[in-house]
Amino acid sequence: MHMRLELGVTILCAVVFWNVSAYAGALKIKDGDSFVLPSGEEVRLWGIDAPELYQVCIRASLPYPCGEDAQLKLIEIVGHDKITCRRKTAGKFGRSISRCFVRGVDLGSMMVRSGYALDYYYFSGGYYHAEQDAARNENKGLWSGRFEKPWIWRRKNK
Repeated sequence: MHMRLELGVTILCAVVFWNVSAYAGALKIKDGDSFVLPSGEEVRLWGIDAPELYQVCIRASLPYPCGEDAQLKLIEIVGHDKITCRRKTAGKFGRSISRCFVRGVDLGSMMVRSGYALDYYYFSGGYYHAEQDAARNENKGLWSGRFEKPWIWRRKNK
C-alpha cells in the first residue's frame, strides 16, 4: 500500500501563482486536495474536500485506500503540466486556499467530477454541486462504494 503511495508523489512541473509568486521545480502532492511548493508553501484547493491520505472506504464489500486513490488521481490530473493558482484566502495552518488550474481547467472541478473529491459546500456554497451530482449519478470514484465524508472522518480521527 505504501509502495503505491510513494510512486508519483513528487512531480516535476512549473507553477505560476497570481497574487503569490512564480515557482518551478518539484511539486509534492500531499493528498487529493493539497500540495506543497518547492518553497515549502502549502496550497489547499478551494471549495473541495478529498479523503484524507490514510482514509479507507468500502467498495464491493472490501476496504480500499480511497485517500491514496484521491492523491493518485490528483497526480494523474496534474501530470507534468503547469499549474496556475488564484489565491482566495489564507487558511488555517498558514496554507494558501486557492483555485488552481491545469491546461486552463479547474483542478477542483476535475477532482469532484472524477468522484475523488466532494463539493465542500460549507466553503464553496455549492460551486461544484453539478460536478458532484454527475459523479454520483455515474458511480465514479468514491460514489462506487461507501465512504465517510472527509470532514466527518477527520473529526472522528483527530
